[in-house]
Amino acid sequence: MSRTTPTPNAASSSPSATTKARSLLACGAVAGPLFVTVSLAQVPFREGFDLTRHAFSFLLNGPGGWVQTLNFVATGVLFGAAARGLGPALGGRAGSVAGVLLTVVGAGLVVAGLFAPQPSYGYPPGAPEGMPSDLTTGSVVHGIAFVVSVVCYCAALVVA
Repeated sequence: MSRTTPTPNAASSSPSATTKARSLLACGAVAGPLFVTVSLAQVPFREGFDLTRHAFSFLLNGPGGWVQTLNFVATGVLFGAAARGLGPALGGRAGSVAGVLLTVVGAGLVVAGLFAPQPSYGYPPGAPEGMPSDLTTGSVVHGIAFVVSVVCYCAALVVA
């Protein structure tokens, strides 16, 4: 009995499939830099926001918070699209696991963007200076979704 190496699926090696896979993978390459760029671009226009005290999540609060909501959601969708390209690109079990992990990253970012942390640490202006004594449900959901995204992103890097 001879051993053969698996051949790629004929459909996945077609020029159009290759172009689609590359486009999906490009979504992942764009996602992180886009998130950071859009977040940093808001800082000069958000009174009271201080990069030394506030995470980008705080930009979900106050006037213009919708921009950061769109940023989280768009980044999540881009990571979700990248997951569709990464799985087949890696192939095998690693591809399946990495695809699932990156899908969770995307979903977590979308959820985190839809639930803002509560105003605190002086942002937006007028918010309490420290951490609130009782957290809102939205803050908890945001925190859990974001932490799950970060952990799954790290795991996807290890798998890839």
